[in-house]
Amino acid sequence: RDYLYACIAQMLIEVFVNESIECLWMNFFVPTLVSSEVQSANSIIIDTVNHLCKVHDGNDDDTGSKVVASKHLVNAPDYLFVSTNVAKAYPTLMESIIIQ
Repeated sequence: RDYLYACIAQMLIEVFVNESIECLWMNFFVPTLVSSEVQSANSIIIDTVNHLCKVHDGNDDDTGSKVVASKHLVNAPDYLFVSTNVAKAYPTLMESIIIQ
């Protein structure tokens, strides 16, 4: 009988105390601790992307730069799709001409 009470007590403590503390820790305390670092990393990434997407010229306007409209600085398919690498390796194939 004491064993049954101990099992029930352990189960209640596990569910209500341990799981509650884990939920608080993982969903509140950890995000609060790292939020400033995540926000600073986010602003650095946004500044870097904005810098990469602008080209500097001799004109002095509000920002000192103009947005590139026709030139792609980062071509994602070249890095993400195998088909572009295959098309570059075999440029005479009809499929390669379509991909390029």
